[in-house]
Amino acid sequence: MNNLIFVDTLPHFSKSKELLNHLEHKSTFITTNKEIFLRMKNLDCFYLPKLNFFSLFKLIFRIKRNGFTSICIARTDSLIFQILYIFCSFREIITFDEGLYSINKSSIYNSQFKIERKFHTRLYLLNKLINFPIPAAFFYKINTRHYTWFPLSAFSDSIIDKRKIKQLTIKNDKCVEKIKIMIGQPWQFMYLKELQIERIFKYINSNNFNIYLKHPREDSQICKQYLDDEVPLINSEPDSEVFLKNINSGNLEIFTLTSSVSCNIVEDIKINIVKLSQMDKRLSYDQEFLLKTLGRLNKSYNIIQID
Repeated sequence: MNNLIFVDTLPHFSKSKELLNHLEHKSTFITTNKEIFLRMKNLDCFYLPKLNFFSLFKLIFRIKRNGFTSICIARTDSLIFQILYIFCSFREIITFDEGLYSINKSSIYNSQFKIERKFHTRLYLLNKLINFPIPAAFFYKINTRHYTWFPLSAFSDSIIDKRKIKQLTIKNDKCVEKIKIMIGQPWQFMYLKELQIERIFKYINSNNFNIYLKHPREDSQICKQYLDDEVPLINSEPDSEVFLKNINSGNLEIFTLTSSVSCNIVEDIKINIVKLSQMDKRLSYDQEFLLKTLGRLNKSYNIIQID
């Protein structure tokens, strides 16, 4: 038996990865969201870049051919999920939290047993003609399990059978002694090879960084492709220097290749300069100029060779 996990938002994707150790069978993700797809990295995934009859037919064929017998879902009102449910004959429907909607008795997941015309006329008429879409609460009644990060007592008003609820613990495995911030840069303009960019992000992902501070001109696709989901990405406005001035600097260190942000921060923030071997001479010049400037400003720094 193989399991599918359908996700179409980043919060659901983050939560669903925590389920991988709890699901009984090997799991493959399905998404229509390109940003999620770029973050899949080494995960098995079906991606639908275009939604049309042919792409759905092809996906349904692949699901049936590969023997997927269960599907895991948070948003049971998703029309793509419901189409797969109708045509793929899954043996198990496994649900997980859709935020507060899962425990709110008035949400559609706990109360929608028919499609109301006052909310959506076209879906109401479609349901009358072909029994599609399916009311969202239907799936909370037929699911085989529901995974939650809420306490079991929070489900007192939910229609989910309490015997089906599996409580998971909230991850809190980071003991923060120092806040480590990577200062992002416009990597696409820095004369770096792709392998060097990959090496920088590998260093970030494997060294317990707390924040990645994105540069205004940085290519977002690079972050989406290489930055681990466990590292929060922050777009700072009006700029990174203002952001750094407004957090507790006594327990903070920054990391950068050549960012001038390191020249304009308070003294008790620790500065780390990240170096790569075989850097382009233009990038090496920029980094050496930064080091000289820090020296003139009497700012101390560490140099970290990451390869």
